[in-house]
Amino acid sequence: RRLEDPTAVVRSAAVAAVAKLVPRFGFGEDGSMVVVCHPHPLVPFQDGKKFKCDDACEFCTRLEEGPEARWSCRECLYDLCRGCSVHQSSARVVLPLVLELLEDPSDDVRLTSYAALVSIAPRGNAIVLARLLRSLRGRCPRVRCAALEALVHLAGPAEQDWQERAAA
Repeated sequence: RRLEDPTAVVRSAAVAAVAKLVPRFGFGEDGSMVVVCHPHPLVPFQDGKKFKCDDACEFCTRLEEGPEARWSCRECLYDLCRGCSVHQSSARVVLPLVLELLEDPSDDVRLTSYAALVSIAPRGNAIVLARLLRSLRGRCPRVRCAALEALVHLAGPAEQDWQERAAA
């Protein structure tokens, strides 16, 4: 809701908070994942035993991948497969909201949105890059410079495939 607040200062603060709370495209340094359907981060967990996705969705990969591709909150005994965890990823849910704010009339909100994109968006994503390029039009030099810096960072080589990152 604060991302849609009429006050630019509030929108800017909300975008900055999102960037700090959401790990880059859903994965933390240790392979942990923040999802919107559970209050605790999920970590890769393999014990070789079958499990059931606690919030199964249409993208469920549990049957195809088996117990090797599992994210779990051991405190709550909550489990998700790779497909469900990526679908429920907080970054995947938040990214469209941040992309919308690239068109915000406030330069401060746009500046904060560029910083948020660098911290949560995947590199090499054509949709993100196109939205960044579109947001450059008619802006002051300070905003164009920030957008170009974000563009250079996000246009870099794509990060490892998420399956490889999760397996590591």
